[in-house]
Amino acid sequence: MWYPSFATIALAEDLGCTTGPWTFRPGGPGDPIAHGYFVSLWRVQSDGQWKVELDCGVTCPPPPTPIEPLQPEAISEPRSAETASLDPDQVCLSLLVVERALTDEMAHAAVAAVYDRYCADEAQIYRTGVWPYRGRAAIRDNFGALPGVCVWQPIDVRTSRSGDLGYVYGLAQFRPDGRSDPIESCYLRVWKQIAGRWQLLIDVDCPISESL
Repeated sequence: MWYPSFATIALAEDLGCTTGPWTFRPGGPGDPIAHGYFVSLWRVQSDGQWKVELDCGVTCPPPPTPIEPLQPEAISEPRSAETASLDPDQVCLSLLVVERALTDEMAHAAVAAVYDRYCADEAQIYRTGVWPYRGRAAIRDNFGALPGVCVWQPIDVRTSRSGDLGYVYGLAQFRPDGRSDPIESCYLRVWKQIAGRWQLLIDVDCPISESL
């Protein structure tokens, strides 16, 4: 079972993101044996239907309190945005430049301090095995990283036609201090234009199982 507790949509209404908790009950009703958080990126198709473009998630401990489902506010008038003058390639490039600046800074500074500079106020960080870090203040005060070296390799960057919502996904290799073999993972970062600049909205890291 899963449901969204947070969602956002581009001004062009062509790209959206939902995230929230999930539980797994192998025998149907009863106590769940696993908990986690999912992130789904949605794109409007040529026929007008919303379909999932990318989906990922992590496992985490049970929530300390129930997570309320999202109750979207009613919108009386459709939103609009000027998109004709935007160059999609340039928008993707601008996002990729910020993404690379983030990862470059992480190689030379405290991870929590770097996130504090790039995260939106409502940012969320998901890591396997720990409760999500929700909100810029919580990330700044509580998020920590193991000592070591991490290398991120973007695979693709995609944005909305309005250029205000986008995401980057790829592969990462983390080599902890004192360990010769790296830990491999897939990552996803969702970015949103806020106050005229790209700000990090959601950051997910999913370890790649050795059995895959």
